[in-house]
Amino acid sequence: QLNYLSKKVFLIAVICLSLLSPQGFFAHLILKKSNPAKVEWAIVQSNKEDAENLNHIFSDINKPSAGVLAAGAFAYYYEGYSIDLLGLNNVKMARADKIKKGPKNHASFNKKVFYEQAPDLIISNVSINPTNEISYENFIEIGEWEAQILKEIQKDEKFRELYGNYIIEDKKTKFTLKAFIKKKFVKNELCNNSRYKITLK
Repeated sequence: QLNYLSKKVFLIAVICLSLLSPQGFFAHLILKKSNPAKVEWAIVQSNKEDAENLNHIFSDINKPSAGVLAAGAFAYYYEGYSIDLLGLNNVKMARADKIKKGPKNHASFNKKVFYEQAPDLIISNVSINPTNEISYENFIEIGEWEAQILKEIQKDEKFRELYGNYIIEDKKTKFTLKAFIKKKFVKNELCNNSRYKITLK
């Protein structure tokens, strides 16, 4: 068994190597077996990939503000402005309701604050894939869990006035984005740009 000093040295080595090569060393050594940490790591990697893909898709224009349910990795890697819809990094959202109703630890979402902050893009079940893998028959949907957290906002008349369910094909990167996007952003930034093919549900 490792003594206290050896354990300390090992822990420092793990941290250093994970910072130098997170995908190589940390993911394979520490998360070798299936466990909750492995699931969390997969989420981090997915959020990082979404953020970087969006950076590329919107590389030549003002990047849309993004409303996110898990702000961590996405907010770190995304070059646009991120709005935490669950309030962890959004004081106004977090303090909007004294009595919170909804899933435990996921009940801070407030519709009034959402409409005040109104992100251009909603990162909830967002889909970003190579264009040749995209089905134009199936638009993105807000899943049951996300809908519960967002208090069924997708059914609001005001939400439907502000947001559209879009498929945005980027001819430059050959990637296609499926997401709920603010109609004003699409009109101002994408409609007159030949780089993008736009389909609205």
